[in-house]
Amino acid sequence: MTKAVLALYQNTSYGWLQWLVLVGTFWPVWQWYFERLTDPADEPLGIVAVLTLLLLGVHKYRSGGRKASSRNFLVASNFGITLAIVGALLCIYCAVITVAPPIVIALLALTICGVILHRTLPVALNVGDFSLLALSLPVVASLNYYLGYPMRILACKMSAVMLNIGGLAVNVQGTEILSNNSIVGIDPPCSGIKMLWVALYLSATCASLRGLRTEQTLKLLTISFLAAIVANALRVSSLFYVESGIVQVSGVWHTLVHSGVGVGIFALSAMALVKVAYSLPTETKPAVVDIENGWDASRTDKLVPLALGCVLVLCVAAAALPLTVNTGANKVSDTSFAGWPSQFEGQHLEPIKLADVTERFAREFPGKIAVYTTGRSRVVYRWVPRPTLQLHPSSNCYKASGYEIKWLPEYRDTKDQKWTAFQASKGTEKLLVRERIYDQAGHSWTDVSSWYWAAVLKQSTSPWWAISIAERIE
Repeated sequence: MTKAVLALYQNTSYGWLQWLVLVGTFWPVWQWYFERLTDPADEPLGIVAVLTLLLLGVHKYRSGGRKASSRNFLVASNFGITLAIVGALLCIYCAVITVAPPIVIALLALTICGVILHRTLPVALNVGDFSLLALSLPVVASLNYYLGYPMRILACKMSAVMLNIGGLAVNVQGTEILSNNSIVGIDPPCSGIKMLWVALYLSATCASLRGLRTEQTLKLLTISFLAAIVANALRVSSLFYVESGIVQVSGVWHTLVHSGVGVGIFALSAMALVKVAYSLPTETKPAVVDIENGWDASRTDKLVPLALGCVLVLCVAAAALPLTVNTGANKVSDTSFAGWPSQFEGQHLEPIKLADVTERFAREFPGKIAVYTTGRSRVVYRWVPRPTLQLHPSSNCYKASGYEIKWLPEYRDTKDQKWTAFQASKGTEKLLVRERIYDQAGHSWTDVSSWYWAAVLKQSTSPWWAISIAERIE
């Protein structure tokens, strides 16, 4: 029986059955994955990781086929071990599918697919390949949400240390660096998230190309993470001289210097990462993965069909569980909502009917949304009773609608309230957009990442208001 199962598993003519099972089991993941990859509001960097993984697979196949390091923990010569790993991961997947964020669910699904395909593809996968699989997910928006604010704080503090060592007396206040009468803010685009992604991608590619062992790959990824943080702090400290006016740069040169400094610093760190990657030792005698010869049928001959049956049952459960989710579970009670304001900055607010897309989003939003006009400005209110990842920055909506975003310096109104600001352009239309989040106690935030951490860490109490103002630029 076991030999028959193994023969079917290894027979390439039945390979489409495995693909069919994987597609059916994780159908919500593929749907979400496609929507996010094609979403203009997110960065399409995941496509780069997918294409890289495919090209590396072709290269490995032409270079020697199915070889992998004998010290790689992903290589399991025992078919039963593979079933045990897949079964355990499927149990975790089923347990968290209705509560975990989609990015976590997708990561689990890709890991399961990788473990299964590792044993049937003509090339073996190593940790570098699995890292590229993880980076193929649309993680930039999620990284901005979770790590954007902490990385801005870290970059600010590290830059202040560097500037103090360089002879400048600076202080840090939140995500701002203060020096005499100069205040330089570290806005969301300067958090270094893209630099971090590219550094991890570069390290994962080098690890896959060289066939680095598991421990060497993890070491390289750790180094790339730290290198990206240091490089971003160096970038921020260098640009402080320009933004504070110590070094006078104006006009088009200001944009060129701002971009050039970041590119130059990252190029140096990228060359250092490649140097480190190619200095790490690899396995001198790779072991060929052989499923049949590595299988000891005398020990668990009777358990394999049972284990395979359990895995298939878990696959059915994983496919069915998303159908049981109550789509209205996020809605909140109206009893705690006091109503919408009637004026904004002394101007009367006239309600606007929600667009179809906005109305569909509002039905799933764990709060309330309303859109108004003052005759000159478009005002969007979002009322949020609890921390949620569905409170997106308005720049995402404009990107999804085809607008080009140009970030502007932080805006302060007549009440000295801080707003994040950007220009949204599409064709001949140009809009000046500003946004802030605030609570009833007077606390305010200019980006969703800083608000989210303040809400989660109980530094602010609900409810919260997010307000976005769009004015046409003539």
